[in-house]
Amino acid sequence: MLNRVRNKEIDEFSKALARELADHFQAGQEKTSSMNKATKKFGAAVNRAWSKAFDFKQKHRLGIYGKARLANTFKWELREMGYEIDFVDELTKGLLINLNRK
Repeated sequence: MLNRVRNKEIDEFSKALARELADHFQAGQEKTSSMNKATKKFGAAVNRAWSKAFDFKQKHRLGIYGKARLANTFKWELREMGYEIDFVDELTKGLLINLNRK
C-alpha cells in the first residue's frame, strides 16, 4: 500500500516537472530557428527543474527504483506532449545525471 502511494507521488511530481518545462519550450520548437532565441530562457527553466527534482529526491529518499520511475514518467509525459525523442532523451539523461549527484 505504501509503495502505491509513493509511486503515485513520484508520478505526479514527474508529470508536473515535464509540464513546467513544456510551459517554457513548445513541442516542435526544438528543431526550429526559434530554438536559439528560447535556449537561454529554457536553460534557466531546466536548471530550476533539476533543482526541484534533486530536492524531491532528497526529501523522499529515492533509491534506484524511485529515480528510475521519476525519469521514466518524466520521459513519457514529454513524449505524449509531442516532443522529439532525441530531445526527450537528452532531457531525461540530464535529469538522471542530476538525480545521481551527491
